[in-house]
Formats: sequence, C-alpha cells, structure tokens
Amino acid sequence: MMVDTEILLSNLILPMHMGVTENERSQLQTILFSGIFTLDPKGNRSHLTDRIEDTVDYARLASAIKEFSSSLTPHLLESLGYLLGKHILDTLPGISKMSLTLTKTPSPLLRETGADVSIRITLNREGII
Repeated sequence: MMVDTEILLSNLILPMHMGVTENERSQLQTILFSGIFTLDPKGNRSHLTDRIEDTVDYARLASAIKEFSSSLTPHLLESLGYLLGKHILDTLPGISKMSLTLTKTPSPLLRETGADVSIRITLNREGII
C-alpha cells in the first residue's frame, strides 16, 4: 500500500522589509506564509512508527522558515518563495515537493483598496535550480 502524507503549515507570520520601491522596503511588512509539504513516500514511515524521527518535524520547519526569512530583503514575493523553498529542500530532508503561498497583508501598494496580494509557487526536490 502506498501512503501519501502532506504537512500543512498555515499563516506563519514573517515580519519583513521587502518590496519593489525603496519606500516600500523601508516599512516593516507582514508576510503570511502557508505551505503544503509532500513527504517523501520512500522515507516517511511515521504512519507506521508514530515517531517524530520518522517524519518532518513541523516545529523545526516553522523555525527554519522564520530564521532564514529574517536574513532576506527581497523585492518580489516570487523570489522570496523560491529562496524559502530552496532553503527548505536544502536543509530539511524528507520533503519531496511543496506548494507555498505567500501573502503580503496589507499590501502597501494596494492599501487604498484594502486588498492583499499573494503568490503561489511549487517546488520539487528533483530539478531545483
């Protein structure tokens, strides 16, 4: 029997300086990070063993995302998503694929409309640049 397991991490708050314009980057902004992480079916045995050592520790995952993002000042959500995804794949074994959603809330450039802006990026362990 094949078991597919995904970890969903929702609404992790990442305070960041980012944006296209210098004025936008000068303001501390709230980025909400959500991700769906597909575990490597060959290495994930947690459904059988009930041991944290046999899965991806989501507390460690969240901590790694917060710590790494604090060192970044990207211009675009797209580049932030790629950098975070690559870092996760490079440092946390056991994840074969992920779909990340990053939301700038509120978006400084859309403040008068009250709108947020989000991007979704999907990365696979195979073929990552």
